[in-house]
Amino acid sequence: LAADYVDLDYSRLTFAGGTTQSVQLSDATPLRNVDSDFFNPTGNASATLWLNGTVAQTIDANALRMPKLRLSGSVKTVGSASQFILYGDLTVDSGATFNAATNNPTVYAYANLVLNGTFQSGTGWWRFDGSLPQTISAAASVRNMVLNNPQGLTIGGNLTVGSATDG
Repeated sequence: LAADYVDLDYSRLTFAGGTTQSVQLSDATPLRNVDSDFFNPTGNASATLWLNGTVAQTIDANALRMPKLRLSGSVKTVGSASQFILYGDLTVDSGATFNAATNNPTVYAYANLVLNGTFQSGTGWWRFDGSLPQTISAAASVRNMVLNNPQGLTIGGNLTVGSATDG
């Protein structure tokens, strides 16, 4: 599915199991009228939400739960969210920017960070809570971090934690 935006009227989005599905959204406000439960994680965990707008895009909802999230094309800002929950990989393509520095949410990551673009973590907490081994693919900087994964976290470059400059 490719569209400018999706307006869910505060309903849930459930992906059918068994296939890999992708939703591509290009508008400046790609998700409209969503709440924290817009994505049903018991559906298809291999689903991908792809924000590919050439204009800056804002991801705006409190405690927003995301499947795999792919970002390309411009700056993607986590808006008013105090929590941002990533059940699948966060992929930042070359030329894109993931910006969590505006509102500094607590980010719960259950999978990998694939960083080919710019990563601005902000001063919020980054929690790596997966049950399978997790990876940060490239150098990154975070102010606050919790590793709560018995399988561990593999770093593909320098990881700076607690720095005054937080990406």
